[in-house]
Amino acid sequence: MKSKLSCIALLTFSALILRAQLSFAQTAEITGRIMDSSGAVIPDVAVTVTNVETGIKRNTASGGEGYYTVPLLQPAEYKVAVQKPGFKTLTRANIKLVIGQVARVDFTLELGELTQTVEVTTEAPLVDRDTSAVGQVIDSKRILELPLNGRNFVQLTALTPGTLLGATDSNTAQPYLYVNGNRNGDSGFQVDGADNFDQNQGTVHTSLSLEAVQEFKVQSSTFSADSGRQAAIVSVVTKSGTNQFRGNVFEFVRNKVFDARNFFSRSSEPEDLKRNQFGGTLGGPVIRDRLFFFGSYEGTRQRLASLQNNLVPSRDQRRGNMVGLPALYDPATTDPVTRQRQPFQGNIIPASRLDPIATALLD
Repeated sequence: MKSKLSCIALLTFSALILRAQLSFAQTAEITGRIMDSSGAVIPDVAVTVTNVETGIKRNTASGGEGYYTVPLLQPAEYKVAVQKPGFKTLTRANIKLVIGQVARVDFTLELGELTQTVEVTTEAPLVDRDTSAVGQVIDSKRILELPLNGRNFVQLTALTPGTLLGATDSNTAQPYLYVNGNRNGDSGFQVDGADNFDQNQGTVHTSLSLEAVQEFKVQSSTFSADSGRQAAIVSVVTKSGTNQFRGNVFEFVRNKVFDARNFFSRSSEPEDLKRNQFGGTLGGPVIRDRLFFFGSYEGTRQRLASLQNNLVPSRDQRRGNMVGLPALYDPATTDPVTRQRQPFQGNIIPASRLDPIATALLD
């Protein structure tokens, strides 16, 4: 029993380490330069970047040219504090980072005591001056609030300019994605840095519950080499736990009550349809400010009737009467020299020539 528990703990810890490694390509970055009021650069300034929701802190210092960089930040809201003896402590809050963003946040320090703090509420710039990647971020608000028939996040990629959704693959039930005129196989998918692309079908390999997706970005050109090998890449970031326990339950129902009758149906009622999509999420701290968990579940139960129309032979045609149809030729009258056959007289197949077994099956 003890060995089993140790094995489970090892697998859980390995999964946490693996997720941290795979998420490198799905992160954001804060960079900037620190100067004084005269415009002179200030080296060796202590920089602390804090995730507001989790409390996790990252520390660094400005270099000889006054620049600092804090990479590999999970998309979230942050605050940055800089301090150096002889200057007032300066804090910038409300810095909201999205996936793939390189936010430029510069500081100008004022002379004063270290205990004096100046707090500035700001937002990260909308234009990234430090990256040339072209793309668009679909945030959690649009993911959860826009109506989606089927609740598939891939459908929301159509919000990106130059993106087109094609037919649905019959094997994976996922729509084909075309970006800037490229083929569907030229658009890749990543989830927390891990490859999620089905190379055989040219679509996303495994879909995710909308409740588990924090945001995703469709990068259409000039992205960095670590993002993938395709002409376009869809980078997805899943949600993470915070210092507060949060969760939800949901269910979406569709049935025939509000559906119209199929035009070709003989019944006065709509075709039977019952679809239930349900699930829930739960996240929170394991060790406050250090370790968190998040889990989600979504299930689908569907019963759907479909109507198919086919041409079937009439009662007279089943008896061999083909009047009104193109001429039928008797294979028994084929001339051995000319290879020509004679048509049935009146385009009617004699009853003696009909197979009784085939006639019984048709009837």
